[in-house]
Amino acid sequence: LGGRKEKQEGVIFDNWHEGEFDDSLPYIFGQDYGFDDPTTLVKVAINKKKKLLYLDECFYLSGLDETKIFEMNHKICEQNLIVGDSASKQLINSLRNKKGPDGKGINLIGAVKKAGSVLSGIIKLQQYTLIITQRSVNLKTELNNYVWLDRKSDTPVDDFNHLIDPIRYALGYLDR
Repeated sequence: LGGRKEKQEGVIFDNWHEGEFDDSLPYIFGQDYGFDDPTTLVKVAINKKKKLLYLDECFYLSGLDETKIFEMNHKICEQNLIVGDSASKQLINSLRNKKGPDGKGINLIGAVKKAGSVLSGIIKLQQYTLIITQRSVNLKTELNNYVWLDRKSDTPVDDFNHLIDPIRYALGYLDR
């Protein structure tokens, strides 16, 4: 099992291993927007019958402006759905209104976030085996370091979640 080194005590997710992305499955993208934190994009496919979730880190970069985020999304995602962090409504609207040189925009919606959605998303993720591509280095780091702040209140530490959060957004859309 690759990528398992340096795992913190009490990690939230130990239900993962390295493997190939199943490109035969339909997929969407999850995205988190950073200001001081990185902006991230992750490709997500689900096999509901086998309870497998395939994950491929597309980018994990700080200091991106709106134009660069749009350009990268347009190139990587084409017209595939992106479920973005709905806390960034203005950014989502702006990205949605842009057009590339081909005259096309991107297919972007905001994630549905409700009270308790972090915990319910974590529980949903724990019901799957996560298959992580070899190149998803930052995702492996996050999975090895994402821990509970307070297990009694089911609150995770708000760190090492720049790819985990957008995976939750995408899974919330895919597993309905």
